[in-house]
Order: sequence, then C-alpha cells, then structure tokens
Amino acid sequence: MRKKIRVSSELVYLITICTLAFAVAIMSAADFGVSMIVGWSN
Repeated sequence: MRKKIRVSSELVYLITICTLAFAVAIMSAADFGVSMIVGWSN
C-alpha cells in the first residue's frame, strides 16, 4: 500500500502564483499584451 503524497496548500499557492507570473511574462514577451489576459484593451 502506497502512502499518499501530502502537499500543503501554501506550496500549491506559491507554485500557482509563480506559474501565472511566468505565463504573463511569456505572453508579454510574445507581444500578445496583458489586455488578452486581463480582459480589457488599452
């Protein structure tokens, strides 16, 4: 019987924030702009 891997919610929260920040940086670098992510245009 395997042990379940326990992951703290704080760790998941931090990973999610970092992933989203990385995704926004890539979208900006690809000239898609932040308006595509946020939902409003300049």
